Amino acid sequence: MVTTTIITSQSITKSKDHYYTGWTAVQRGVVINYDLENSPLQIKTNSVEGSNEETWVYFYSAQGDNGGRFYLYFTSPPQFFIGWCSASRTNFPSTPPSGTDKVWTITFKRISDVPALVLHCNDEEVLNVVISDATCGQSIWKTYWSRDVEKMQFDSRDKASDYYRPVDPGTVVEVTCSYSDAVNEGSNAVTCTTGTIYTFLNGPSCSIPGWTAVQRGVMINYDLENSPLQIKTNSVEGSDEETWVYFYSAQGDNGGRFYLYFTSPPQFYLDWCSASRTNFPSILPSEVEKVWTITFKTISDVPALVLHCNEEEVLNVVISDATCGQNIWKTYWSRDVEKMQFDSRDKASDYYRPGTTTDVVNDA
Repeated sequence: MVTTTIITSQSITKSKDHYYTGWTAVQRGVVINYDLENSPLQIKTNSVEGSNEETWVYFYSAQGDNGGRFYLYFTSPPQFFIGWCSASRTNFPSTPPSGTDKVWTITFKRISDVPALVLHCNDEEVLNVVISDATCGQSIWKTYWSRDVEKMQFDSRDKASDYYRPVDPGTVVEVTCSYSDAVNEGSNAVTCTTGTIYTFLNGPSCSIPGWTAVQRGVMINYDLENSPLQIKTNSVEGSDEETWVYFYSAQGDNGGRFYLYFTSPPQFYLDWCSASRTNFPSILPSEVEKVWTITFKTISDVPALVLHCNEEEVLNVVISDATCGQNIWKTYWSRDVEKMQFDSRDKASDYYRPGTTTDVVNDA
């Protein structure tokens, strides 16, 4: 999500023949009124890795009591230190961008009274830490990081910070999972700040109990004849999204392939059998969220495929000379299926799971 950055200061600062609109030159040792929780802080630097220059920024309460402190070290590699929390200087968990000109965005939030600090460098998140007993090497963190930040100061030993500015605090957006039965295991809200920057306490992560998220281009062991395959989609008719599922023998030889096309109306295709994409013989259920169940059986050496959509049978086809427009079907559909793969071009399949083994194929 992209939001418009609102710059609260419109001063123009000149340095090295450049004008910086909205930025204020850093004055070291001067306490500044600054509401960090409602205005993420951006700091501009051009220090080189290995220069050993440092950023020292101190936060205070409205009364001037010490709050949190944050340090950047332009060592090689760069490091950080969270005052009253870190046990020692620490390498970043994510490597900061390589350019010399950097804009660091410090975002400080409290979610359910738990303080969290997020750091972006040139719009890339490089640090996201919850300040707590579990993460801090010093037990005194609560004394300082629990205070509301209303002032700040760049320390006189700070040789890296050149300019600073406040940014728009952003818009809090509720996070919901696209499937009605999905569970969000992370934050239920994110804050969109500037450009592509967004912050959260725990990364939103949706999962559906009993289902596995589809990984495209990955071979999976799967015994289709003994375990019908269920695929979950929420593609809209007319979106032209597609499901591409390939089946293989235990040795990895190509087996049958099945395609769903979310055209209007939806269509299907049986590779090595169908002459062309085909409309379904019966109308599909109208719900956007769909569970497709592919059942494959061989009865008297004749393969048959049955497709259910939200428990309604929408396709039941015997794969044979009579039904296939290609006479090579036997080479592929006669193989025992022991593996499968969702193709990289599959944009519709989101989750899968083994279905209940039931004989829904009419005796051929």
